[in-house]
Amino acid sequence: MKRRAPPLLLMLLATVLAVTPYLLPWALIQWSSVPTTPYVYIPPIERPVVTIQLPPEQLADEEPELEPEPAPEPEEVEAEPVEEPAPTYPQADVLAAKEGVVSLDVVAELDGPKSLRVGRPRPVKRPPTPPGEKKPRPPRKKPECLPEAPEIGEVSPTAHRVEEQLVDYYANHLLDVEQLAASWWKLDEEGERVGVGIGRMKCGSLLRQGGFKNGDVIVGVNGMPIQSWSDGVNAFLKLRTKRLLWVDVVRRGGAVRLDFLLVDPGLAKIPSAIADPLLNPTVLVDQELARAELPWLKRTFGKGKDRREQRKAERALWESLSEAWLEESGALEDEEEALEPPEAPPAVDPKAPPPQRTDAAQREAAKAAEAAEKDKKRGEGDAPAPADPPTPTPKAP
Repeated sequence: MKRRAPPLLLMLLATVLAVTPYLLPWALIQWSSVPTTPYVYIPPIERPVVTIQLPPEQLADEEPELEPEPAPEPEEVEAEPVEEPAPTYPQADVLAAKEGVVSLDVVAELDGPKSLRVGRPRPVKRPPTPPGEKKPRPPRKKPECLPEAPEIGEVSPTAHRVEEQLVDYYANHLLDVEQLAASWWKLDEEGERVGVGIGRMKCGSLLRQGGFKNGDVIVGVNGMPIQSWSDGVNAFLKLRTKRLLWVDVVRRGGAVRLDFLLVDPGLAKIPSAIADPLLNPTVLVDQELARAELPWLKRTFGKGKDRREQRKAERALWESLSEAWLEESGALEDEEEALEPPEAPPAVDPKAPPPQRTDAAQREAAKAAEAAEKDKKRGEGDAPAPADPPTPTPKAP
């Protein structure tokens, strides 16, 4: 039987085979020699100077320019020149003394360091403010408000007059509505939509003039809940057929109702155009109170009792406005009657034909003629006394 090699020998052989690829390059580097080259100084190249000389004919044609006479210069006292000691370079002397060769590194060292520091300027420290004094703050610039729109008139913070043409424009241009303010869906604790929040309204915008504020949540228009974009579009398209609009808004945890009365162009700024007796908004408010409470209204507004009290307060506001308008209109009518002269009775023309009788007068005249004929037939034999003439019938008004 063949004898097996001891395991130590096998381990030594495996180690030698593993280290051999690394030892061979190291051995080659150690045995090889790199020739050394002396330092060579390369002097700078002298660049040729190019001069252009014009022909004498061209020089003769040109007129010499007259140079102004130089002003007399003040006499200067020449200072005695001061001889500066020449710098000594020990490394250059050593290399020059050897083979007359200067290294490039030494040349760079002889020229001196040429470094450029680029960076931001250091901030200047301000002197500390003494204790007890406050730093003056620059005044804040107030945002520039947009010009007031003549199509919207304010009656109260929650009641406004709006011209119909303004509502018609935004009903036909729904994309322009998004530019009035930023909007987002408002969710409740259960994750259901309860309305649309609005914000980022500029000072003097149409919504700000209409009573809206940043952070308001619109939950309904004319009693219709807004829980999707389709509901909002449908409610917006129905504005054309409505005369009175109201928007239910949640503001800082409370319910606010904004009322808008659509008027003809040019009547938004007139105070007497708000309470037309034929379009009295108190009737619509009564209908709103009589209808059943919806679950979304209970969840949003809270108890129905508070909401009814708020509606009563708004109704009192509208009634006061209507009474003020009626008093104003009655006073104007009295003033107009006092200014108008009394009407004179119409003159009667004697040559004019008599007025035509009415149907009742004609019937009475026919009955009187029939009675006269009967009496005449009966009295032909008895010769009665002449009858009295019939009394004239009064004219019908």
